[in-house]
Amino acid sequence: MEINISNKPARIDRKEIIAAANFYANTLMNARLVKNLKIDIEFTNLRHIDAQCNWDDRNVRPRWFTIQIDNRMGRRKVLLNLAHEMVHVKQHATDEARNDLRNSNLHLWQGKVVDEDKMNYYDLPWEVDAFGREHGLYVRFMASQRVARRLETGARRAKRG
Repeated sequence: MEINISNKPARIDRKEIIAAANFYANTLMNARLVKNLKIDIEFTNLRHIDAQCNWDDRNVRPRWFTIQIDNRMGRRKVLLNLAHEMVHVKQHATDEARNDLRNSNLHLWQGKVVDEDKMNYYDLPWEVDAFGREHGLYVRFMASQRVARRLETGARRAKRG
């Protein structure tokens, strides 16, 4: 997976963002699909939302995405929002979700037409999926980082010993 990060605030660690995006992608999708993804992560001032995900190449099974994340958020919120948006990447890359380009309020979700204008945002099936997974992905990522740090510390001690 190719990951590009732009306008990252100094308080956010680039390596951690890349590690989190890779972890989320590999947890949600198969390795072959992940290998063919290009993700641009842009930190910007989003006025009324925390983050959003758009595809940049085609509507059906896209492989190139831009995730925009509000640059005013702290580390935890950035990682949670990245998890949420990576679920949307998975939804579009696997063709679970598709937008109707002729009618922006119509979407295909798992083969069924959903009219976004007739539902509450939090009831949209792709949002239920993303909100339902974001916390678990974040917790698992943070646990994996703790394990990696312990292994790294143990290897350094073994070298000295």
